[in-house]
Amino acid sequence: MNNIYPQTALSAIALTLIGLISVTKADEGWPGFRGHGHSLAASDNLPVTWQDEAVSWRAELPGTGQSSPVRWNDRLFSTACSGSNKERLWIVCHHRKTGEKLWQREFPNSAPEAISNYISFAAPTPVVDAERLYVLFEGGDLIALAHDGSTVWRRELARDYGPFEGNHGQGASPTLSRHGLVVVMDHKGDSFIANFDRSTGKTLWKTARDTSSAWASPVIRLLADGQEEIVCSASDTVIGYDPATGSIRWSYRDITGNNVPTATIYAEHLALGSNTKFNSVLLSVKNGEPQVRWKADEATSSFGSPLIHRGRVYFVNRAGIVFCYELESGRLLFDHRLPASTWASPLGSGERVWFFGNDGSTVVMKCADTPVVESTASLTLSGGDRIYGYALAEDAIVFRTKSELICIERPAAE
Repeated sequence: MNNIYPQTALSAIALTLIGLISVTKADEGWPGFRGHGHSLAASDNLPVTWQDEAVSWRAELPGTGQSSPVRWNDRLFSTACSGSNKERLWIVCHHRKTGEKLWQREFPNSAPEAISNYISFAAPTPVVDAERLYVLFEGGDLIALAHDGSTVWRRELARDYGPFEGNHGQGASPTLSRHGLVVVMDHKGDSFIANFDRSTGKTLWKTARDTSSAWASPVIRLLADGQEEIVCSASDTVIGYDPATGSIRWSYRDITGNNVPTATIYAEHLALGSNTKFNSVLLSVKNGEPQVRWKADEATSSFGSPLIHRGRVYFVNRAGIVFCYELESGRLLFDHRLPASTWASPLGSGERVWFFGNDGSTVVMKCADTPVVESTASLTLSGGDRIYGYALAEDAIVFRTKSELICIERPAAE
């Protein structure tokens, strides 16, 4: 209670309990981009400080990639591509505790393109459920595998719906609703959001989007009546969709610069990041009507998505500056410069927030009204490499760099 504003303590606790429902509803793991979609961990036993000698294991991948790993029980799934034109697409499964490679699968790229630091490579993060792993590559290859690596179905979306056009490729990750597998393709051509049958890959519905190139991913919003809603924030719009039909329920258009950060949903709140000042915003949607709660006066959000945790909203800009706002009022509590720029989204667990620098540095801060750094950590990365994302276990963080996985576990003595 001491670290929460007195005037908002009870509401913050209530929101925490509501928000953690989706974190703790299953113990299978970290199933998609930002876990369950908001970068909140159920475990309060994650490592808080480490150096190279604390690495539990490292596993080299068969190619390069920018996606985060995902976890179901003790299986970690990751993606990569290889070849000068990304001709080969890889899906790999490792054992979470040992790093042992359990299997890997190779697929031809249906839309090869020269690999470049300016165009995405194996960027979308997979999503997994109890039966299957669903993988999307930026060329439009959409693949479902069983947990043992056997192929269930495959789609080539560029062949079905036209080539994807854009200067920087695709980065939006798929997600799962009760109604199917949700994929967003925002690009300079005919953008769309589509829903696919999990077991067959059949298109259940497809809705055109008036958007441009974007990397922001769709997220699932749980409504008060237990129903779901798909939310997409990208290309100067935020839109809520009916997951059963693909019809638009509501939209908000007074925003710009939101092509990369994904919306963060927490109870009735939607935190939207933007790389343009005065456009990072907190919305609430009631009765199908979006309402602006506040706009950030200083913060921008460049690569990682916003984090809502313990009554506060965190944004990180391109330079690696953290901006922390009070959730209810929108008051700026503090800003704090990190050692490096961050691409991975910040993580919240218990009374802490983790910020992962792309250079291998990590800063762990207390949830407080002032910048209280509890600990720092570091990993040595090869020249030019960076931390792209992570997956969590009960007491471990598994980082993804361009070409490897690195596991850090919390020592039993801590």
